[in-house]
Amino acid sequence: MCGSDAGVFSYEGGYEWIQVPRTIGHEYSGLVVDVGKEVTEFEVDQKAVKEPIHDCDHCFQCKNRQENICQNFSITVMHSDGDYAKYTTVAERYHAVPESVPLREASIAEPTSIATCAVLDLPRLTSDDNVLVEVSGPIVVLTAIVANSVGANVVVSGSQKGDYLGSYIEEAGRSPEYVKYS
Repeated sequence: MCGSDAGVFSYEGGYEWIQVPRTIGHEYSGLVVDVGKEVTEFEVDQKAVKEPIHDCDHCFQCKNRQENICQNFSITVMHSDGDYAKYTTVAERYHAVPESVPLREASIAEPTSIATCAVLDLPRLTSDDNVLVEVSGPIVVLTAIVANSVGANVVVSGSQKGDYLGSYIEEAGRSPEYVKYS
């Protein structure tokens, strides 16, 4: 469960504008169980993941292929029910998941995409580069894993509270160097 889902669930400050009751869940994967008559990209029993941020297709930005800055976007859980329900209905904006990828691993496609963009936005990260990662949550751990996978020397800095996250980084590849503070 993402931290923002937890915030919505516990109705933390900053989330009080969200209408309740609300089904949470925006990082997930699943199987297609039915398709509409006009759906052409998916079929029953196919694995899929969904993008949690939805553009409108109608504003100036969307019409000019700048969907990332849509003026009328909506976010699953914030503006509509999430995907932890037994079934969910969505537009044909899914991404197919290869059969070889387990659904459990596919469920972190969205936070992994954030981490991957963070690393790939760095100019030409190489094995000679050092990357400092402040361990504070799962997306940060995924960022360390992605940086590690492209060969960078990853240095993880964090408090005792974040110790458990370091083991995930180690499981994914080379062991990073740790710098701890309290």
